[in-house]
Amino acid sequence: MTSEMIQILAYLFGAAYQLSLGMVSLYCLAQVYLLVCYLTSKRKTSLLQSNGNEPFVTIQLPLYNEKNVAERLIRCVMEMDWPKDKLQVQILDDSTDETAVITKALQSEYRTLGYDISCLQRTVRGGYKAGALKSAMDGVKGEFIAIFDADFLPERDFLRRILPFFHDQKVGIVQGRWAHLNQNATFLTELQAMQLDVHFTIEQGARSGSGFFSQFNGTAGVWRTTCISDAGGWEADTLTEDLDLSFRAQMKGWQCIYLEHLTVPAELPSDISALRSQQYRWMKGGAETARKLIPAIWKSNVSPGVRLQATVHLLASSVFLFVLALGLSSLPLAWIASYSPELFEKVTGGWTHLTVYVMPIWLVVYAYANIVRSNLSQPLWRRIMRFAVYMPLLLGVSMALALHHSGAVIEGWKRKKTAFVRTPKTGSLQSKLSDSKRIRLIFSSLRLVRWEIILTGVYLSTAVFALLTPPHPFLYFHLLAAVGHLVWILFHISYVSDEG
Repeated sequence: MTSEMIQILAYLFGAAYQLSLGMVSLYCLAQVYLLVCYLTSKRKTSLLQSNGNEPFVTIQLPLYNEKNVAERLIRCVMEMDWPKDKLQVQILDDSTDETAVITKALQSEYRTLGYDISCLQRTVRGGYKAGALKSAMDGVKGEFIAIFDADFLPERDFLRRILPFFHDQKVGIVQGRWAHLNQNATFLTELQAMQLDVHFTIEQGARSGSGFFSQFNGTAGVWRTTCISDAGGWEADTLTEDLDLSFRAQMKGWQCIYLEHLTVPAELPSDISALRSQQYRWMKGGAETARKLIPAIWKSNVSPGVRLQATVHLLASSVFLFVLALGLSSLPLAWIASYSPELFEKVTGGWTHLTVYVMPIWLVVYAYANIVRSNLSQPLWRRIMRFAVYMPLLLGVSMALALHHSGAVIEGWKRKKTAFVRTPKTGSLQSKLSDSKRIRLIFSSLRLVRWEIILTGVYLSTAVFALLTPPHPFLYFHLLAAVGHLVWILFHISYVSDEG
């Protein structure tokens, strides 16, 4: 390769690196801005009490092949503290397995006790969850609609604690915080809890408290029925119908309130297959919703600040494209740094150490969410130790997920249609996977991560090369990426799902 070709490639990779580093840094700074908003915003932190004048409420339970958790959910909901004559329960059961037998039996049992409960079963699963919610709207009797996914367990007083916030007629949505039933089950559930706790403290709290667009998270929340119809109803053209409808409602002038202290426990995916399907749906759906709504948001009457924050919110999943590009472009640049430090500095503009300053600031967001605002039943020293142990792993695994997430985001932007794949629930607080099942499916699992295996070797060898041939500005970045990919591969081996 000639010196001229090396320079051309150096400038190309340098441009890709600078662009990616700039976008990732902006995302980190946007998270820090949300932390500032969270600390200064007026959040709805106190839980009001009902005045005894209860409105009519409909509870919707969308199910699909949830035999492990369907009965637990339905019995939990039927024990809610709410007048029987002002409560309607709709079980939206699209199941093709024995779940349908369970729901039918429970419907008969509670009807005998005088409850208004119905099991709505569709023969064609058109529109998936959004389709089920839309088809049930004609039979809704309630002024308000509470929605719970199959793995959620609301407290008895959930409705009494959340409905008073609808006293303001402009409020169309009130969202509760997800808690975790099985956070301590595996390393995988611990990492998920850390990430979700940032969303359900800093992100949701800051957006709701500062007047930005917040979101309905698909479950553990309540809608004003007229808000759904006014916003255009449930639509199935994205995989995140909850994000889509809540943003359309806020563009129509409805308010979305987030209640950080109203927690609803739920089950985290305890195996890698369930996590992959869930994360794929969230990432692709976010991109689909961004493509669908960003133009409309900028044509709406909301303030410029709200438009900007809504855009950043919708583009959150797309940042993984830049994380992936950052990693891939840094690989040839590591070689160029050893070949010609002067050329390296020229093509990167001297910005290679920007992450040294940005990343620690971004880590403050995660530290505050996971140490100060979450797991408060644990002593402070334990929260600090947990963060110190799991945060490096979370960083590495997030970098490893960039490949998987980028594929989902690209499909979303390209409008490639795929099925709504449910997240399997075990109904247990511990993993049920047997060792024989794991061993039998190891090879099929490794095929899913063949590119992660290749990148592990590439990142690790590049880190060693950078260590042996200073300067090595990417040493820690590549080591972290290699460890993250390796951990992700080990997850696949250790937590192979029963579905393969």
